[in-house]
Amino acid sequence: MDSIAIIEQIIKSEKGLTSNEIEKCRGEYDKIYFDDRIDFHQKLASRQKRTFYAIVFFSILAFMVLSIEIFANPNLIVWFRGIIIGYFIAIGVLMPRSIKNHSRIASTLTHIKFIKENI
Repeated sequence: MDSIAIIEQIIKSEKGLTSNEIEKCRGEYDKIYFDDRIDFHQKLASRQKRTFYAIVFFSILAFMVLSIEIFANPNLIVWFRGIIIGYFIAIGVLMPRSIKNHSRIASTLTHIKFIKENI
């Protein structure tokens, strides 16, 4: 199996690549482009991790608010509920950006870069 067939197989298996990234993977090797895209996807992967941890943290916070609701001041609970509603709105905005697996895309581009460098 030659390197072009291997790259095509890698491209077919990765669903998250953009059309421009697919075109660059099939075309001539551009080190600057690959480095830039790999860095971009690695940054987005770290943002995904932080978003996930924030979701877990605020879910625990929401559970705690619901647990202490009986004992707490009613005005304080109104503030907590407002914060929790804001949190769920933020999740609605952030989750679509967190669905793509950017760490896998960065890994795929790294493999293709390695293959193209060693042709």
